Amino acid sequence: MIRKIVVAVALVALASCADHASMLRSKIDAAAVDLDHQTGDSTKTISFSPTSATRPYTIIFFPERRVFETELIARGVDAGIAKRIYQDLSRYGVGEKERPMVVVAEPGKAPSFESYSGHQIVHVDELLIASKPGGAVELTLQKHGDTYYLTDLH
Repeated sequence: MIRKIVVAVALVALASCADHASMLRSKIDAAAVDLDHQTGDSTKTISFSPTSATRPYTIIFFPERRVFETELIARGVDAGIAKRIYQDLSRYGVGEKERPMVVVAEPGKAPSFESYSGHQIVHVDELLIASKPGGAVELTLQKHGDTYYLTDLH
């Protein structure tokens, strides 16, 4: 009986720990579907907040090129967060294998990651980084023909 209670509590705890990168990818996919219904070139702004208004976080969109830890630090990513991203996620190819991925990192927590290319291909031409003390980040998704571009992150 106690074992069943422990398992139930663990499942509830796991369900409440949402994967922020997957949630962001889902928002991007939904925005791409909205843009797909429009004719011609169009733009959509996506708002995303992985934490409460007072908890800091960093979102990084890796382009299809190698990105080194030193480049993240030079672009303003906290050295501890950059180190943790490469220690925890390098086996998945984040930053090292020219895979387009998004990483959401919070101080003191394991970073989450997700590929952002798939059925609806979203192109990121350059490294996009947002480090915020809390609150929402705004992303700009543009549709040109049949191609979607993530062009701004602030």
